[in-house]
Amino acid sequence: MVKDTPLPAPIMDYEQWELSVDWCELYTRFWGEEKVYVAYLQKFVREKEAWGLDMRAKVERGELDMMAVMVQGMHTFADGSFRAKKMARRARIRQQYRLEEAYDYDLDYIRDEDEEGSVLERLKMQDFGLNFAEFSDDEDGSEEVVLGEEDVDMEETEDEYDLD
Repeated sequence: MVKDTPLPAPIMDYEQWELSVDWCELYTRFWGEEKVYVAYLQKFVREKEAWGLDMRAKVERGELDMMAVMVQGMHTFADGSFRAKKMARRARIRQQYRLEEAYDYDLDYIRDEDEEGSVLERLKMQDFGLNFAEFSDDEDGSEEVVLGEEDVDMEETEDEYDLD
C-alpha cells in the first residue's frame, strides 16, 4: 500500500547513512488512515446495496446482461474505493493541520486542489503497481494477507478525525 504519510521525527545519521523515524507514530498514522479508508468504503458499499440488488433483479428478469452488470459493478466499486481513499487522506491531512498549529509543521503542499488531484493520481498508480505485483509469477503464494475485515464504527471514526 502506498500513502504520502509524513515521516514523524526524522533523524538522519550522515556518517552511518541511516534514517531514523518514530516507527510507532508512523505506523499509527499509516494504519489510522487505512482504518478511515475502510470505514468510508464500508459506508459506500452499504449505500450501494439497494443498487446491487436492483441490478441482480434486472439480470434475473433478463433485462440486463450479466457481464455488463459485472463490468459496471467493478467500475462503480473502483470509483467508490478511490473516493474513500481521497476522503481518508483528507481526514488525515485535516488532523495534520491541527498538529501544524500546535507544532508548527509546514503542510502547504495540499492547499491546491489541482495538486491534490495530481498527488492522488500518482499514489493510485504506485499502489496499482504494487498490488499488480501480487499476481506476478515470482510470488511463492505462501502467505495471503486479508485487510479490512473488521468493522469500523463510522461515528467513532468521525469523532476521532472530526469528519464532516
